[in-house]
This record gives sequence, C-alpha cells and structure tokens, in this order.
Amino acid sequence: MTKLRDLIIVLPGVMGSVLQKDGRDLWGASRQAIAGFLFARSRALNDLKLQNDDPTIDDIGDGITPHRVVDDIVLLPDFVNILDGYTGIRKMIQSKFDGVIAGTIHESTAANYIEFPYDWRRSNLYNSRKLEELIDERLPLWREHSGAEDAKVIIIAHSMGGIISRHCLEVRNNWSKCKALFTLGSPHRGSLNTLKIVANGKKILGIDLTEAARSFPPLYEMLPIYPAVFAGAEAQRIDEIDNFPNITREKAEKSLEFLRSINDAAAQNQTDNDYLRNGYKMIPIVGTYQQTHQTAEIDANGIVTVSRKPPTGMEAGLVHGDGTVPFVSAIPAVAAGDFRDIYVAEKHGALQNNNTVLDYLYQMIERMQIDISQWQNIGLDQSGGLGKPAMGLDMPNFVGPNESFKIQANIHNFDATQPLTVRARLTNSEDNQRTSQELTKNSDNVWETSFDELPDGLYRVELTANHADINSVHDAVAIVRSTEDVEGN
Repeated sequence: MTKLRDLIIVLPGVMGSVLQKDGRDLWGASRQAIAGFLFARSRALNDLKLQNDDPTIDDIGDGITPHRVVDDIVLLPDFVNILDGYTGIRKMIQSKFDGVIAGTIHESTAANYIEFPYDWRRSNLYNSRKLEELIDERLPLWREHSGAEDAKVIIIAHSMGGIISRHCLEVRNNWSKCKALFTLGSPHRGSLNTLKIVANGKKILGIDLTEAARSFPPLYEMLPIYPAVFAGAEAQRIDEIDNFPNITREKAEKSLEFLRSINDAAAQNQTDNDYLRNGYKMIPIVGTYQQTHQTAEIDANGIVTVSRKPPTGMEAGLVHGDGTVPFVSAIPAVAAGDFRDIYVAEKHGALQNNNTVLDYLYQMIERMQIDISQWQNIGLDQSGGLGKPAMGLDMPNFVGPNESFKIQANIHNFDATQPLTVRARLTNSEDNQRTSQELTKNSDNVWETSFDELPDGLYRVELTANHADINSVHDAVAIVRSTEDVEGN
C-alpha cells in the first residue's frame, strides 16, 4: 500500500456534525436523537436555537460544542439528508493507505487523518477560522512527526463543508498549505432549499422549526448568488428584490457577501504567480441527473415556491443536479474553465459514500503521494461523465399521514427501446428488513412504483438497473403515518 504523507481533513455538510451540551447529544445521527428532535419538540429546538453569533468569538455562552461527525442516517426534510454519515471515506483511507494515524479535533497530537466536526448553526466565517486554526496547529505536528517537511493538507469536504474550506483557503490565504480540495456537492453559488426555509419557515407534523432555523447564519450564507428568483418575467438575484418575504434587501446583500467574498478572493488569487505555481488544486465532485430545484417564484400572497424551472437563458443540459445543489452551483465560477469536475449520478446525501466517488478519491490521493513526473501515459478512471447512461431518482424524503410514497426514475443517455429492469430496494434502518419492487415505465418514459403498506420508520432507498453502465442511486425516507407518538409528546 502507498504511504500517506499528507494530512487529510474531512469536513461534513450542514447538520453533519454531532453537537453536544454537558456530554449529551443535542443533535446526532442516532435514530433516537432524530426521533427526539422531531417528536419531543421543544427541548432540542430551544437548545439549538442560536441567540447570538459573533464569528470572532469562540464561546458564545450556550455550552454547545461539536463532538464528532455523524456515522448514521441524518434526515430532516428540506434541511438535510445524509446517508450513513462519513464512514465510507474513513474506511477507504484507513484500508487503502499505509501509515494512517487518525486524530480528532479534541487533541493536539500528530495525525494524518482528521475529521473536522463543526457547529453548523454558527456562521461559516467562524468555522472557516476554526479550520485555519486546526491546519496551523496540526500540519506542523504532522510534518515533524513524519519527517515529510513538504507535506500539505488534502481536504475532502461535503456540501457546506466545501464553501467553509474555500473561504479558509482563499479569503484567509491558507492556499499554500493545501495540496488539493475535493468538494462533494458543495453549493458554491448557493442553494434553493435554504431560500424556501428562510422565506416560508418550516413545520414538520405540527412542530414549528422556523424560529430556530432562521437563527442559523449559514442558511442565509448559502442563498443563491445567481439570478434565481422570478419576481417578474426574468429571474433576479435576491438582493435585487425589495419585497422578498422575511429577508430585507439589506440582509440579502449581507448574506450574499460570504459566497461573493470567496469568488472575489479566488479571482484575485488567480493573478498571483506564486498562487498559480504553489496553490492547491480544486476538484469539484458533482452529483448529476437528479431532479433539482433551480429557481423560485413569489406568488401574490408572498409565498415562495421553488421549482425546476431554469434561470433565464440557462441551457437545458444544465437543468439538473444532485437533488439539493443545482449542477451549476456545484462548480465554482473560478473553476468553470478548468474542466476538473467529476460527475456521478447520485443524490446529494449519498455522494460521500458512493463507490465511484470513493474510488476516484483513492486514485487521486494515491497519485498525490507519488512523484510520477518521470513516467508517461499514467491515467485515471474518471467515471461518471455526463455522456454515460445514468439514472435520476425522484422521491419525497418524508411521508406523513394519508400520503402515498411514490418513487420515480428517469433514465438518461440510454436507448429507450432496449430492455431494462429498474428496481427499488428499501431497507428499514431499525431492523434491516428489506422489501423491493420493480418499477414500471409509463407513457412518458418515466419509471415508477409506490410503496403504500410500509410500517413507520426510517428507510434507506437504493435504485438499481440491470445495466452495467448505470450506477445505483441512493436516498432515504422517513415514513410517519401514525401521529400517536407526536400527540403523546
């Protein structure tokens, strides 16, 4: 096995870190913690609500701290859907490389694999600073311990972790310490999901999450910076609209400063010859072919609806994504002409455990540990391209009382006249009981099926096709048709 000379840091996405207070998990990945968050109502919400947030201050007085990255399913409809945490990356690094020493953020020891849980309620400015502090402390320790004086950090960042990392490297000028940044489904140009929550609020089974959600700065810092809101015939940027619900124009401008500051710093750094010679490589890993919200509209009652309608002038081939982050948002503007993007037909919350993604990360990180400049014709398998056959999965992540659970699939870049079998397999996360059904193709060439007799629970969903070039797609659903537990709390 190849020896790991560099320091790998893994950043989860929003809500991908376990938060604790007084040694008790307030937000975690266990099914019990999620059920408590949804059904026990007030305690978790009151504890998680942010009273104030000064990104220059470490201790804001609420006693809540990040403890570890999640290892199980985290599902909160419209907020987050993470399948099996970040176990896939950890297992890949530890099994594929020699000399891996795992460390945590809670100790000051030499390590070359560190997972970086963070308080995802707080501003990305704060977490960018904390990442800088981690790099400044642990990279010199690893260099001294390993003797690899030229070792750098390699960052693997999912979702919001990617924009935190870019801010740390570009705006805080830590680019010379980094060899590569892999972003997995990161909203470099913002996301529509946060826009809907901030504007309309959010209730789940009568539990109002609005006040807590609106207290979290990252939801505002991930608002789309491109023209994504139709308040007339053409799409506009949110800070160009005076009457956007629950977001003043001044607040919109301030919120968009975070992503814009990254773009501005990256563009400026591109004029620095030292940055071009010794800076890090940016590799966006982009989920594709999943039905993804692209724009929003404000109706006459001031309600914001999100849809798959493309922004003004967008080519049809770009109107997709990973189900959460639009395709164009997953690629930073500064990297649009580099053509380093890697595409995989997968849902947002499963990118970090997708086998194609893990294989690519392994190949690239291994290559970074070896000087191959003297050799010729060494290539990599960059699977998941946009021209290959691919499958898109469309399904709700939450099924409540009197609702049907329908799964639909779209097959892309495939001859519709050829025989194909598409199957959905559901696994109950509590007892691992499995059920599966074949999907049937309707007159619109959309494959579909319904599961209407499933007991309440949290289910992993895997969509497969009997074709070697079509990779499986993964998601999760919470089915809560009975409200007895809710009323009981």
